[in-house]
Amino acid sequence: MSVQHTFQEVSRIWCDAKRPIVKHSTMCAYTLAIQTHLLPCFGEMKAITESDVQRFVIAKFASGLARKTVRDLIAVLKSIVKFGGKHKMFPFEVWEIEYPTRTEARRLPVLALNHQRMLMRHLLEKPSPQNIGVLLALCTGMRIGEICALKWEDVDFVQKIITVRHTVGRVYNCESKTTEKSKYSLYHIFKMYFMNFGINIWRFEEELLLSV
Repeated sequence: MSVQHTFQEVSRIWCDAKRPIVKHSTMCAYTLAIQTHLLPCFGEMKAITESDVQRFVIAKFASGLARKTVRDLIAVLKSIVKFGGKHKMFPFEVWEIEYPTRTEARRLPVLALNHQRMLMRHLLEKPSPQNIGVLLALCTGMRIGEICALKWEDVDFVQKIITVRHTVGRVYNCESKTTEKSKYSLYHIFKMYFMNFGINIWRFEEELLLSV
């Protein structure tokens, strides 16, 4: 006779089964999704219906989560419930979930040209490591992880070229429940040209271009 478990209990067993198989960073992403989104809604349930999941999806969209984020959450939810059904711990049924479409496109805030000039002037007048990072992002389009991973050997002051070789990302550590930095290589190398505004003033110390 099968014993019914709560979703929280099944998710814990599912995590134990997944841990030896997937990468640590992937496992931490699963744990964060479960603890932050799934357990508060489904934790004590012993069965999850299509209506329950549909309400969850609508609520997450209403809270401002991106479509991909919601789909990723549902993928984890399905995997756990399917695992529970396979091992006769939790009832499993196929859900047909509909994802709302946004009626209006989300408009990103963009700096007006005069505000951009004011910001650049302030950053140049006070060239701290943080301000240099903002200036690089503003003028080159580099991502924050790419800027934080820069080293002096990535900067060619003669040719005025930045070579982006690495990026740094923040990964949730499911053991310490903190966020830490992980470094990994980009698949390709591309180059960005410096703006002509006296980059040599940025040489503070012969270490990293930015404090990581």
